[in-house]
Amino acid sequence: MDFIHMQIKSDAAKLPLPLDILVPREGDRRRFKTVYLLHDFGANNTQWMRSTRVEQLMEGLDTVLIMPSCLNSFYVDMYYGSDFFTYLSQELVYTCEHWLGLDPGPERRIAAGVGMGGYGALHAALKVPEVFGTAFSADGMLNPSYYYAHPLEHVRMEDVFGPEE
Repeated sequence: MDFIHMQIKSDAAKLPLPLDILVPREGDRRRFKTVYLLHDFGANNTQWMRSTRVEQLMEGLDTVLIMPSCLNSFYVDMYYGSDFFTYLSQELVYTCEHWLGLDPGPERRIAAGVGMGGYGALHAALKVPEVFGTAFSADGMLNPSYYYAHPLEHVRMEDVFGPEE
């Protein structure tokens, strides 16, 4: 596997964002599946390479792993902040497919994540099934309203989703 670390100047989010990618060395990239692996709150794209064995687990699979950083956004277009859902579901998908020569079909795109990333994965697949054909959420933070009453460190829910009501 090849490991790519880069920065993307995002028009949607209006800031540069880091991105990690694992790409198999062999095979026809047009036939690969693409997994967009979304990090938890308080983490970033490096969470996967630093804290898991993701590189070893991906070895031998015809799958490209895209690990974006979307800050503490829940992967939505924030009420007060950047448009991270647009970045993920439009800009990032197009850019990665264009750069890497990947198949653009939704049946080959998977959104997956843990915690906040699990929320983002399900949100993306339900909102734009023509982009993400499959989603997986591990320990997804699927009830954001809970976090208005039980605040998260480093996340203002009002900035993400707007006023509680």
